[in-house]
Amino acid sequence: MITSIERTALSTKYSAEQIDGIMEIAFATGNLRLAIEIALDLYQEPTFQQYSMLNLRGEQKVECEFIRYDKWIDKVWFEYTIEKTCEFRIDKDADTSMITYENYKEYEVDYNHENSKWFTVPTGQTKVVTDSVSQTRYYEMVKMHLDTYQLAC
Repeated sequence: MITSIERTALSTKYSAEQIDGIMEIAFATGNLRLAIEIALDLYQEPTFQQYSMLNLRGEQKVECEFIRYDKWIDKVWFEYTIEKTCEFRIDKDADTSMITYENYKEYEVDYNHENSKWFTVPTGQTKVVTDSVSQTRYYEMVKMHLDTYQLAC
C-alpha cells in the first residue's frame, strides 16, 4: 500500500499521471521502497571491498571475495576457499593427536558405538564456496572480524 508520504515525495518530481505509472512499476519490482528511492534519485548503491575478512560460523575467519550485490533482493554474493574435512565417529578415549586423514579409518567406530564422539580431520584439499547473505548480515560479519581483530591487538 502506498503511503501519502511516498505519494507526496513522488509529487515533488512527477505529475499525478506519472506517479500512477511509477507506482505500478514499483509494486511489480517486489521492492517498493527501493523503486521509489531510484525514481527520486535518492538511492545510493552500497560499496563493498573486493576482498574482506569475514567471521563465518563463530571463530572461523576467512578471506572472502565480493562477487556481486543484487539491490532488488538485498543479497551480497561472495566466495571463499576452505579446507575440506572428513568427519567421523571415534572412541572418546582415543588419542586424537595421532589421527590424520591418512589413518583415520583405523580409529573410526560405528555410529552406534556407546563411548564415541564426532571427530574431524583436514583432508589437505580445498574447495571454493559461493554464499550469499543480506547486506546487513555481510556488514555484521565484516564488523565482527574487525572487532575481534581490534581486541586481539
